Amino acid sequence: AVLLAGGKTPAVDAAVVYHGSLISRADVEAISAPVNFQQSDPKLDTQINPEFYSEIKTILDAKAKKGLDVSITKYPNMKHGYALRGAEAENSASATAAFKAGAAFFKKHLQ
Repeated sequence: AVLLAGGKTPAVDAAVVYHGSLISRADVEAISAPVNFQQSDPKLDTQINPEFYSEIKTILDAKAKKGLDVSITKYPNMKHGYALRGAEAENSASATAAFKAGAAFFKKHLQ
């Protein structure tokens, strides 16, 4: 989703990221379409650690100040993949909240 939302001509009108994986700072810097990250807890995530989370948040905050609708929401105590395994009792509330937030984001941007 991040790669599709980047460049001068993004391949998507909007994207929601639930399981950010194998992305770089450059990929995040290239985002030029609305993107919403529904991020697991960086302390528990195997792909986006606390340092990289801070970098992503800083980049997105700067883009948002320039008018691009980008954001990141962190779900404390949720491991990477929490939304994928939303039916598991310990993930259910966070997965449901993330799904609803993503759906609202798409509704806002995809008409």
